[in-house]
Amino acid sequence: MRRLLVVSLVAVVAFLSVTGCKPTAKKTADESQKVGASRASEPATFAVQWRFETDYDAGHSSSAIGDDGTLYYGGGRAIYRAKDPKKVPGGMFFAVNPDGSKKWEFALDDVVFSSPALAEDGTVYFGSEDHRLYALGPKGKKKWTFTTGGRVTSSPAIGRDGTVYVGSGDKKLYAVSADGKKEWAFKTGDRIISSPAIASDGTIYIGSDDHKLYAIDPDGTRRWAFTTEGPVFRAPTIGSDGTIYVGSNEGPGYLYAINPDGTEKWRFKSDGPVGYSPVVGSDGTIYAGGGQELYAVHPDGTKKWVFETPAGIDSSAAIGKNGTIYVGSHETVPRGSHTVPPLTSNLYAINPDGTQRWKSMDLDSGLSSPIIGADGTVYVGAGRILYALAP
Repeated sequence: MRRLLVVSLVAVVAFLSVTGCKPTAKKTADESQKVGASRASEPATFAVQWRFETDYDAGHSSSAIGDDGTLYYGGGRAIYRAKDPKKVPGGMFFAVNPDGSKKWEFALDDVVFSSPALAEDGTVYFGSEDHRLYALGPKGKKKWTFTTGGRVTSSPAIGRDGTVYVGSGDKKLYAVSADGKKEWAFKTGDRIISSPAIASDGTIYIGSDDHKLYAIDPDGTRRWAFTTEGPVFRAPTIGSDGTIYVGSNEGPGYLYAINPDGTEKWRFKSDGPVGYSPVVGSDGTIYAGGGQELYAVHPDGTKKWVFETPAGIDSSAAIGKNGTIYVGSHETVPRGSHTVPPLTSNLYAINPDGTQRWKSMDLDSGLSSPIIGADGTVYVGAGRILYALAP
C-alpha cells in the first residue's frame, strides 16, 4: 500500500482541493441545525506533511500510535494496483516512523481489517482474515499467533492484566493471555465483527450480528445482553459516567445509550445505519454517523446538530484538542458502474458548531477512521496511501 512520498504544499494544491463552508441554516429552539457540505465561505487550509504509499489498501485498518510516534496499521493486497499481484502477499502489516518512512513490515497470507492494539511492553496485537490473532514484537518479529474458528476482523483490546480480548467470525469472543494461551471463549448467537471495549471495572462490552450488545465479566460469564434493532458491527464507546454508547447497523439505525446495568437510557433514531463507533467529546456530546449524516447528540439524547454529506459516512469520527471533528465520507457509485476502485473518499473537518472547516476531495476509495496525534496531526488511510495531515 504505499511508497513514501513527501509532498510539498504546492503539490498538495495539485492533489487535494480544500473548501470551507459556513451554512446559513438557523438554529431551532432545540438547538438542532442541519448543515451541508456544498455552501462555501471562509476557506480553511491544511497541509499534507507526508504520504506513505504501498501496494496494500490503507483504508482497511485504522492506525494506532505508539509512545514514540510510530504508526501501526495493516491492509490487504491492492490487486488492481499491483504490477504483479501473484508476487505480492495477501496481507501486510506496517510500522511507519513519525517522518513517514517505513520502520518495518510484516507479511501474512490474508487481509488485515483489524486495527492494532499496543501493549505497554511494545507488543502489537491485530487480527487477520486468516482466522488468527497476531502478536508482534516492537521490531516486527512474530511472538505468537492464536487461531480462531473464523475471520478476525474485530480489533483487539487489552485488559489491565495484559489479557487480550478479540472477537471472531466463529461467533466467539476470546480472552487470550499475553503469552498466546486461551483463557476462555464466550459464544454469541452470530459472527462478531465488533471490537470489544473494556470498562474501568474490567467488564468487557462487545456487539454481535445477533442484534445484541453483551456485557461479560473478566472470568468470561455473561452479565447481561441488550437487544438492538440491528446487528452491532462496531465497538461500543464508554462514557466517563459508565454509559455505554453503541450503534445498530440497520437502516433506519439507532444510537443507543445503555446504563451499566444493561437498561436502556435512551435511543436516538438516525436516517440511516449507525455503522461506526460513536465518540464522546469533552463536553459529553456524542458524535455518530448515520447514513449520509454525522449527528451531534446531547448527553440527554436530544439532537444538537446534523452535518450532511453528499454520500455515506465512511468512518468513525475523531476529535481534536480544539474541538474540531474529523470524519470520512465516500462518494456514491453510478448505477451499473463496475469501475475499480468504485468509490472516492473525502475527509471532513467540522467545527464544534457543526459548520464545515475544510474538506479534502477525491481521495482514493476505502477511507480508514482518522486518528489524531499528540501534536494535532491527523492520520488517515485512503486507497494505498496513509496520509499525515497538518491542519
